[in-house]
Amino acid sequence: SKSVKDFEISIEKLELIDSKLKEYALTNPYINPDFNLTIMSNDTNIPKHHISYFFKMYLKSDFIEWKNKARVEFAISIINSGEAENLTLDAISKKAGFVSRSTFINAFKSHTGKTPSEYYQL
Repeated sequence: SKSVKDFEISIEKLELIDSKLKEYALTNPYINPDFNLTIMSNDTNIPKHHISYFFKMYLKSDFIEWKNKARVEFAISIINSGEAENLTLDAISKKAGFVSRSTFINAFKSHTGKTPSEYYQL
């Protein structure tokens, strides 16, 4: 496959991708535990290499980081809504699309600076 350096995407196109992905994110596609770059590409009709380039050059991030951050924010919204009161952290983690407890805890901590339990106690 071509490397990212083999092509450039104009800033206008990157901004278009940005608004398209923001709109797409509102549908919470990332809560599907199988969610991946291929699904995102198919759902948005944006080629995978364009999405990867967008994450790398425009967001200075990558797909996994974006997906985990979105899942953490989803988990936080569950906690903040009070919906979490009858849920275990594992249940919250699964609702947000995380497959592994350790990925959930690590992503949560890197995004908020706290573990889910610490956050939950606030």
